[in-house]
Amino acid sequence: MDLEWGILLKSAIVVITGVFLVRLSGRKSISQMTVATTVVMIATGELLAHSIVGQEIWRSLAAVAAFLLTLLVLEWLTLKSDRLQWLIAGKPVKVIEDGKVDLMQLRKLRMTIELLEMRLRQEGISSMSDVKNATIEINGELGYELVREKQSLTVGEFEKWMEQWLRNPEPPPADVSSPSMFSTRVLLDHPKNLQ
Repeated sequence: MDLEWGILLKSAIVVITGVFLVRLSGRKSISQMTVATTVVMIATGELLAHSIVGQEIWRSLAAVAAFLLTLLVLEWLTLKSDRLQWLIAGKPVKVIEDGKVDLMQLRKLRMTIELLEMRLRQEGISSMSDVKNATIEINGELGYELVREKQSLTVGEFEKWMEQWLRNPEPPPADVSSPSMFSTRVLLDHPKNLQ
């Protein structure tokens, strides 16, 4: 009976301390973790799990604290040094530039065209020809810029268009010499004499 209460007490201590220490390391989702963060979090989980069944709970918690402190120092150093940032976290890799897929970069990332197409579809992009530039970010996410024709209208662009329209609300005079496809069809279907 003492063993169960001991494990329950250790579990509670480990969870509370683990949550506190992980909160100190910063608010990041799994998709935003760098390689260093991922390594530390896996090691932290392993140490915390072993401390529940082992005898040395305080030693394990001290090791977790040391891991997280090292992570915080590394993250602080990467903020101060671009070179260290590049070394630890890497840099984004451009996989589409000016509408052309960079096969060499895809090979370096061990990524196929099909996988790139899948990632684009997940972003709601149905054709690679809609993409001007695309990068695989340091956290593995896909960043992209659409070609001009496929970009959404922004509020600023809409307001600018409305200002121009309000200054000159008169529609341009209709070109009678070349009727639109719709007006041609209406004229053909309409009886000549309405009387």
